[in-house]
Amino acid sequence: MALDGKTAVVTGAARGIGYAYCRRLAADGAHVVAVDIDDPVNAVTRTVPDRYGRCDILVNHAGIFPFTDLERLSIELWRKAQAVNVESILLFARAFAPGTRAAGWGRIVNTGSGITLTRNRDLAYMTSKGTVHVLTRALADELGDSGITVNATAPGLVATQGFLARAQRPDHR
Repeated sequence: MALDGKTAVVTGAARGIGYAYCRRLAADGAHVVAVDIDDPVNAVTRTVPDRYGRCDILVNHAGIFPFTDLERLSIELWRKAQAVNVESILLFARAFAPGTRAAGWGRIVNTGSGITLTRNRDLAYMTSKGTVHVLTRALADELGDSGITVNATAPGLVATQGFLARAQRPDHR
């Protein structure tokens, strides 16, 4: 298997695309640590090195997609979107980079969004996912010389369980 002996941490792994990442990484031989929104970053970043030595592959897929426009956007919702969609990427990358740097090999895959290039009124989501793409470039520049490849995906709308539930909400525009 291509990933035998590698450890992968996948955030947002409970369902949908994150769950699919877990299944594929496991099928390719990786030890997979599936993290969901209720799992604290600090606990995961301490446990993975203790149990597996290091995180070789980090898939930052956790995200929220709140309905917001300028008139209804609260600062609390703004901060939550930034914390989940952007800050978690920074915290996980910072925690796992020393181990991957020491090994001279690592992969970080961040989930941005293809809809950041289209018209959309979800201010908190659009801003956070645009920031994911910029943060990915900055991490790639900083970590690339250490053998760590950093990329972002930009999926469009995918009919996952979470998206379908969101689309059925009465406040969906």
